[in-house]
Amino acid sequence: MHTIGFRDVAAEAGVSVNLVQYYFPTKARLLHGGLIHVRARISERLRQRLNALPRRADAARRIRTILHELLPIDEASTDLYRVHAAYAALALTDPDLAALPHTAGPDDLHPELTKLLTTAQRTTRAHRHHPARPSHRPVGLHRLRLPQPRRSHPRPRCIRSGRW
Repeated sequence: MHTIGFRDVAAEAGVSVNLVQYYFPTKARLLHGGLIHVRARISERLRQRLNALPRRADAARRIRTILHELLPIDEASTDLYRVHAAYAALALTDPDLAALPHTAGPDDLHPELTKLLTTAQRTTRAHRHHPARPSHRPVGLHRLRLPQPRRSHPRPRCIRSGRW
């Protein structure tokens, strides 16, 4: 991220450096614009996944859908995850980027997930006498059956063996 400059962005976009600098007068603004773009792509993918669910999808299914979309399990989500993680790492060391309002993205999901988890807990408590019905089983992150990420490289030996 530190090496990205106006010329790189202009070349990638197929526009002049002056045009990039017109819309993004500082490198901090350029980086912030990139972060806004990445978050918009993540939000759009999530919105599409949620809109594709049946209208009466239960809370557990909606939670699974949100978490599934946020995990880096395919090429597109892995790319978005890596870019977003690079921005997060840069914000730890770059005071200009850290000072800009870029933290609203994850906070947008907090109320929605809180509402869904509360609904799932209420449903579970209200239907305890139906333990065999899948829609009434307790909801916990360990029970959501999330897909395992596809690894493009093997785990380091210390993680596989459990020895540090």
